[in-house]
Amino acid sequence: QYIETRSSAKKWDEAAKKEIQTLQYIHQQLSRPDSILYQVKKVDATGSFERGMFALTPYAGGQFLVSSTRADSAVSATENPNKSSLYTASLQGNQLGALSPLNIPAGTPGWNTGAASVSADGQWLYFTQWKKENGQTVSQIWMARKNGVSWGNPELANSLNITGSNSKQPFCSADGKYLYFSSDRKNGKGGFDIWVAALDAQGKPGTPINAGAMVNTPGDEIAPYYQSSSTTLVYSSDGKGGMGGFDLFSVEGKENEWVHPQNLGHPVNSSRDDIYFYAAENQSILAHALVGSDRGTGCCLETYQVTKKPKTQSMSGTILDCKTGSPLADVEVIMKQNGKAIAQTTTNEQGQYRFQMEGERAKGLSIQLKKVEFSDTTQSLITSTIDETDLLADRIAFEPGCIAAIEPPPVEKLVIRVEDVVTVYFDFDKHNLKSPAVAKLDSIYTVLLENPGATIQISGYTDGLGTEDYNKVLSDKRARACANYLIQKGIDPVRISFVSFGACCPVEMELLNGRDNPDGRSKNRRALINVKKY
Repeated sequence: QYIETRSSAKKWDEAAKKEIQTLQYIHQQLSRPDSILYQVKKVDATGSFERGMFALTPYAGGQFLVSSTRADSAVSATENPNKSSLYTASLQGNQLGALSPLNIPAGTPGWNTGAASVSADGQWLYFTQWKKENGQTVSQIWMARKNGVSWGNPELANSLNITGSNSKQPFCSADGKYLYFSSDRKNGKGGFDIWVAALDAQGKPGTPINAGAMVNTPGDEIAPYYQSSSTTLVYSSDGKGGMGGFDLFSVEGKENEWVHPQNLGHPVNSSRDDIYFYAAENQSILAHALVGSDRGTGCCLETYQVTKKPKTQSMSGTILDCKTGSPLADVEVIMKQNGKAIAQTTTNEQGQYRFQMEGERAKGLSIQLKKVEFSDTTQSLITSTIDETDLLADRIAFEPGCIAAIEPPPVEKLVIRVEDVVTVYFDFDKHNLKSPAVAKLDSIYTVLLENPGATIQISGYTDGLGTEDYNKVLSDKRARACANYLIQKGIDPVRISFVSFGACCPVEMELLNGRDNPDGRSKNRRALINVKKY
């Protein structure tokens, strides 16, 4: 409404437009569906409300470095009696233990001390000192070398400081390669920028380079944190828009090559200043993070724990027949992580499977495939695509897997010669020809074609079950079934004779120790085919 009523552009118009954008962004962020995944709690620490506690970073022995203010009786009447100093404390759950002053020999008397970082090898402490001069904050980065169990005399980090400029908030990467800091030195993009200095073998920083336009803006970028395991830089900016004041942003890369900058959004950010960030290595940066913010009602920056439950992982793929490439239904799919089964499902009619997994995205995944008449197999899962646009679930598609059908053993070719006797078998109370019987009769047919003078005699038999008359008829049907098959293939009926014997002449015993012997009966349900010379 203010802008619409203006007759011409004034210096406040840009501020009004920026405020509208901020309100629109806040409205959008407050309706984010993934806000249910977050939990934000202020760290419980004695004195935090009155004096502030911020810039938590790891120290030795499982402790954290903490910046906090205390009354300083040594200051003059014209100075702020509260000075920031460095402390150590343990953090158990959401409880910060009692603060112990960090013993550093005096740097610059009367200056505030805080926002510190220890090198990866634990041999160097980098920290900020600052004070007010003529209404302006002047800041420098100092460094102290480990001397036994304490720190040696601090020295100004010359490569990080330039006369007439300010440098502050150093952070040493966990891989020991870089030191990130904020500075308003020349050749930046605006006010305070993020700068990067390589660390040499002794842990000393070299000449810094600007992190570049992907990170820095005409506004201020401060308080860098870098997670080496994910190559992710997190920093605060007031030049990119957001919830208001300083917002936390993340970007991937190193030195001055960065991609995918993004505002960490609500509820990580608030409408107040959100400055300082820390997360342990080898985990999602928001799985368990520490954030400095003045969103509360305390005197100044306090520390908040931010935890974010991982999104659901919806993982899918297709199983094919290795030989034909066709999708296979009813394949048992067992997902394994490092060889241990973690989930199981079955493919649908289109050969598709899907797993819904909770927790961080798993590594070392494979699938074991099982299906009747197919060979069991285990295959590594290869990611095809990842869709992360859904705020509550990532959709991961895997390359198709395949399973091979079990090949039947090669059938030994039956070679029948003249004067051979061939036996074919029948099911109980049946006279239809089974596949093995047909194969044998086809071989007999070949012999008869090759030997025009040869003839055959077929004898039909049954097992001992059934009446004599019934078995006589059944054995006749079995003999005729064999004869009719050959006649239908073209063999002259005069070359075929057959006779029926019923249950006569069993070749196997049908009772063993008074108990039925099914295997023996199956051998007696037969037809004997005698191939004779003319």
